[in-house]
Amino acid sequence: MTAISAKGWTITPAGTTQTGSLRFWEYQSTDANGTLLNVSGRDPASQQISASQAAMMRDKATVLAGWNPQ
Repeated sequence: MTAISAKGWTITPAGTTQTGSLRFWEYQSTDANGTLLNVSGRDPASQQISASQAAMMRDKATVLAGWNPQ
């Protein structure tokens, strides 16, 4: 198993501006044993979200901003 660096996730080289609004959010990240990770060293774009934020991101109306694929 490969460990994720303390900085967290990135997909673009440093200094790239095209993805300035890209965010990597985490919710209750744990290791293989279920222990919560210390994420204090994460990149500012990678943040831990609260339970209420996680619930909001599971809501279709919020995520799709009113778009209803049929």
